[in-house]
Amino acid sequence: MTLYTTLIKLIILIIILILPVTRSAFSQQDASISDNSVQETRKRWVVVPLAAYGSETGAILGTSLFYFPSPSVDEIRNSSLDVILFGTTKGQFFITLRPDLYLEMGRYRFTPELFGSYWKSDYYGIGNDLPDDPEDYLSSNIGFRLTLDRLFQNGFTLGPILNFRWSKIEPEPEGKMESDAPEGIDQDFYAGAGLAAGYDTRDNTNAPHMGDLIRYEYLHYVTELGSDLDYSVHQFDLRHYFPTSERTTLAVAGQVRISRGRVPFRFLSKPNGIKILRGAESRRSIDRDLLALQSEFRFPLKNKFSGTVFAEVAQVARDITDITIDSFNSSVGVGLRYSLHAEQRLNFRVDLSWVDDKAGVVANVREAF
Repeated sequence: MTLYTTLIKLIILIIILILPVTRSAFSQQDASISDNSVQETRKRWVVVPLAAYGSETGAILGTSLFYFPSPSVDEIRNSSLDVILFGTTKGQFFITLRPDLYLEMGRYRFTPELFGSYWKSDYYGIGNDLPDDPEDYLSSNIGFRLTLDRLFQNGFTLGPILNFRWSKIEPEPEGKMESDAPEGIDQDFYAGAGLAAGYDTRDNTNAPHMGDLIRYEYLHYVTELGSDLDYSVHQFDLRHYFPTSERTTLAVAGQVRISRGRVPFRFLSKPNGIKILRGAESRRSIDRDLLALQSEFRFPLKNKFSGTVFAEVAQVARDITDITIDSFNSSVGVGLRYSLHAEQRLNFRVDLSWVDDKAGVVANVREAF
């Protein structure tokens, strides 16, 4: 309980420190346009009730709130605030607070994120193709992540990353997870620092129509920062958005994630089933390294509705060199989009997929990539 209380105090302190920055950024943008109409004010807020069902969660009930301040005439991209809160009938809980702030006329992107969860999950083991005999385990997580990118006019970005997380895993007594004893199944604290560098020419971060994203992130978790385990994570993210017409887009993406050292189970690489390998069960495949390839064609339907067709593959392995062509898991499907905020291109999406030889459903806000 001492570590838990300490981390709660740390998170409260971080909120106190970032709140003035958040409020200042929002008020600067709100003051850039003189608009007192109630209608325009309401356009800045989007509230989305959440109701879904999954075999891992049972019924899901919650809400998402998104805030977009008035854009400055000099800003290419606008700040936003995301708040997501939901619970499930199986006693799971998740909350996140994520401001996305463009400061100093768009020269800096400041993204602090606070999150917490209490989750019941399935443990299959570690590997890419595991047998269907999972057991339950409980995990509790509280974390804070911060990125500060310097955005240059030619599209290049560079900046530091900090990540702190308190994590506790409770396996079934005398079960498979307790027997396998993966790293990080005890109550642990992880603290990492690193660097992100990239190239970003997307015309929108919510649903790009054109442009490229190339991003590399490196995080090193070390005991000198208070981390209970030493390990490192490299992540490469490559995306291209090709406008096939004025209102249709072909999007392709690739992601490589490589982790080394005493990597905790919660930090191993995996397709999460929401953004990568849509419809797959989370942690059904999990290991040190990941390679994922995605493609999607996006097209308008009628009024606020649009559609997609997608295909993606992913594979995890102990080492990236162990990945083979015939061992990829695949997900193919169709999706329906409903526009929540046309100016921001914020969509609510429902994706129906065929993955792992069965049907999958994903409901979320914003595109998968």
